[in-house]
Amino acid sequence: MILHNLKIMKKSILFSLLLFVSFQIKAIDFYKGTYPEAIKEAETQNKLILLYFTAKWCGPCQYMSKYIFTVEEVHQKVSENYIALELDIDIKANQEIYYKYNADKGISIPKFFFINSKEEVIKFHYGALKLNQFKDFIDIPDWSKPITKAESDSIAISRVNSNSIKPSAFNKFMHNVHISRWKPGLRLGMNYYTVNASGSSINYDKHKFGLNIGMFLDYTTRSFLFQPGISLSSKGAKISNANETPNGSLRLNYIEVPIRFSINTFNHKIVGCAQSVRLNFEPYGAYALNGNLGNGRVQFGSSENEFDRFDYGIKSGISLQMGSFEPSFGYDLGLNNLSNKSGEKIYNRGFYFNFALIFGK
Repeated sequence: MILHNLKIMKKSILFSLLLFVSFQIKAIDFYKGTYPEAIKEAETQNKLILLYFTAKWCGPCQYMSKYIFTVEEVHQKVSENYIALELDIDIKANQEIYYKYNADKGISIPKFFFINSKEEVIKFHYGALKLNQFKDFIDIPDWSKPITKAESDSIAISRVNSNSIKPSAFNKFMHNVHISRWKPGLRLGMNYYTVNASGSSINYDKHKFGLNIGMFLDYTTRSFLFQPGISLSSKGAKISNANETPNGSLRLNYIEVPIRFSINTFNHKIVGCAQSVRLNFEPYGAYALNGNLGNGRVQFGSSENEFDRFDYGIKSGISLQMGSFEPSFGYDLGLNNLSNKSGEKIYNRGFYFNFALIFGK
């Protein structure tokens, strides 16, 4: 009985392993040999070689590996028609190959070269490519002619010796960002606020423009998004009975700590492939740094003629995922009464529009 159960268990494990392997994401099958071996293989098969210069710290290279090389049409065409050779430029021998095709000072990756077995360049591209761009790049007509030839080994070695190939701090930062689930982001936008007031002798009844700028961390899954952050935000209102407050405006400048929760609803195709439209729910707490009322400074405290320095509320709205960019629009519902006067209530209320840049997406 025990032996029978063991046999069943072995079969189940074997089946699970086979199922796991069958569902692995396919990607470009890079040649396992060396550069000289690839040259010989290209001559034997009468194929072009796709040289791909990369490095572990290269952020755009991570993008290519994750989103482009795994597309079935891409890896199938490259595997069937070319010999793809991936060259990590942190390896000394690969640096010499890099400088056979590059005369530039220092290094810039990713770079792609189509060459023939005579080391003649048929086509090349510097930098990462979107999917449609990469499809066009790997589409090479049979009548294509060489446009240049690789330099000699001696010239390549001299270029290596005169150049220091080290990843910059920015490249290291972008690599860490790409492999992390938490992506840093910057947000810049415009506020269009007024205050909801009752029981006040001042008519805060017109909207006033302000700025909002901040930074945040982005954690995105297939269904939702989570973004804690910190920002500076200018709020306030214009005043209609300006006789009581010369210059007729209220300005309050806050430091805010928002936490945005987003749910993916449906997809749009405004830019590129289908991307998410999101519903946002964003509770926040805020601390007033300073403010102006007419020609005077706003006084903060707990006495009758002072404003409450603290605020909190909920922002709600929509945003569009557009790769690394995310525009947002919504409404801010301030929930704390800023006035300490008996019978007077003042709340920050208004619309916001901002534009976020998320690194590593």
